[in-house]
Amino acid sequence: MANNLDVNAYPPVRDLPQGHGSGAGAATSARKRGVEGSARKGGATSRWQKSNAREGTKDESYQGGRVIVFVIGGMSYSELRVARDVMAKESREVIAGSTVFSKPDEFLDDLRRLVKKEKESSRQSSSGD
Repeated sequence: MANNLDVNAYPPVRDLPQGHGSGAGAATSARKRGVEGSARKGGATSRWQKSNAREGTKDESYQGGRVIVFVIGGMSYSELRVARDVMAKESREVIAGSTVFSKPDEFLDDLRRLVKKEKESSRQSSSGD
């Protein structure tokens, strides 16, 4: 987040923009913070946005590059909350996606099924010896 990724360890695919690392030419999101409304039909707002409007959030743009996070296998709602906290703290846009968003009880059910499957697999491999 502090623009300190080692370019030698992670070489860019394309040429870096001029002034890379100095903050010059940093990307700016067209999406605004604290703006009423939503992309959802009917202009519904999220609970977060309603609470931000009450707190008097300013109409400002996110600064710097976007952070895109995609988790294969599932992401919890608490992890989405952390992404939102990073957005607020760093003033950078975070786009989070996943193959599935799990509630805590769904996550625990999946974990139980995984453990059960692992036990069955180990029993089969030990009886086949």
